[in-house]
Amino acid sequence: MIVSDCMTHGIKDWIKKNFPRVKLICFDENIGPAASRNAGLTVSDPSSKYVVFVDNDTKMHVQWLRSLITALEITPEIGAAQPMLLKMNDPEKIDSLGGFFDYIGYACLPSFFSESINRAPKEQMDICYCEAITAIKRSVLDQLQDSNKPYDPEYFQHWEDIDMCWRVMLLGYRIVLVPNSIVFHERGVSAGLGKQSADLVYINTRNRLTTLIKNYEMWNLIKYVPILVFFELFKAVVLFRSNRAHALSTFRGLLWNLTNLKSIWKKRVKVQLQVRKVRDCCIKKLLARPSLTRMLKDFRKHYG
Repeated sequence: MIVSDCMTHGIKDWIKKNFPRVKLICFDENIGPAASRNAGLTVSDPSSKYVVFVDNDTKMHVQWLRSLITALEITPEIGAAQPMLLKMNDPEKIDSLGGFFDYIGYACLPSFFSESINRAPKEQMDICYCEAITAIKRSVLDQLQDSNKPYDPEYFQHWEDIDMCWRVMLLGYRIVLVPNSIVFHERGVSAGLGKQSADLVYINTRNRLTTLIKNYEMWNLIKYVPILVFFELFKAVVLFRSNRAHALSTFRGLLWNLTNLKSIWKKRVKVQLQVRKVRDCCIKKLLARPSLTRMLKDFRKHYG
């Protein structure tokens, strides 16, 4: 096991005393989840067959890992898997059945989602990306354009997991929920957009657009990126009087992509030439159609 930590006081002595077999990597600054995961991967055993990335706000049920690895082991077309996440403070309710988003990059819950554990799926199902915990085959990581840095460190946080999982799907692999693997998750306060700081609004806006530019085929890039930019600009204009900090952060996120388009495009070229094995139509079947009603509902929920 490897722990990648940023700025936790006294963690070296605590890990040494309580978990002497754990390998610890420490950083004196907050390098973000993306770079932290990459750092852990670089010191992991290269001969290992599987890698599991685990966030620090989770608690595991017995047999959680065995169930995940079994799913990866018996089905060659599955590249990555996520456990079913239950709410840490209310374990009778579901926190996540995997991540989903629409064509223009807005997160959305699937129509079948229910918080009731009695309505949880019994069988594996395909998802768009993993939340909180990602179990992935080492052979899949080796096929990404930078196997030592599967998470784009420039993202810092937010959307780095979506970006990585999107490229796994571009390789032609499935990403699945394994419902008999149970993990408890204490979702952070930043999960709700209205509760985010202006900096996190900036990061989300920036990374969402970057992800679409990097991973879509050219036709879908031309088709969906302008729609995303339009809605983000519209949101910023509406917010300018009531929440100027968030409005300006949205503008900043869009502008960052424009001023850094050359470097983003270089990453895009690598994805399209080195990673892509399947067409977007194979992936879009998992994505939701954009819904103005859903976006307005989310906007009122966060800012109403």
